[in-house]
Amino acid sequence: MDQSKQITIENVTYTMTPANAMAAWTALKNAMKLLQSVDLSSLGDGKKLGANVLTTVLANLGDPSVKALEDIVLKHTSCEQDGKQYRLSERFDSHFNQYRGHLIPVLKEGLMYQFADFFIGGGGLLNSMANNLKV
Repeated sequence: MDQSKQITIENVTYTMTPANAMAAWTALKNAMKLLQSVDLSSLGDGKKLGANVLTTVLANLGDPSVKALEDIVLKHTSCEQDGKQYRLSERFDSHFNQYRGHLIPVLKEGLMYQFADFFIGGGGLLNSMANNLKV
């Protein structure tokens, strides 16, 4: 895993740092329970499987296990704007009230950064899901 990942959206730089591997793995395992209804027979078709997984996750956005994934991303992402730096988890409401359009791209990139390396091949499934969610 890279030591950090940066993305910049509209002059706001987001820096993501690694979460504890075991805490991230536990959260990921709990969220993967939501995928029990996904047809894994399409495993050979990464685009179809990725779309099915993404649809399932989006349908369960209120589930505590999905919230745990969001929390990991937000607790390990800092924001720099106009020379000021802070963790997103400390100013979640005020930051995203001002930058609503940043929320989904930050979560998408954060999920890829935090969890892709748990999958063989660097997260091809997560890449497929992300490609289906063009932000």
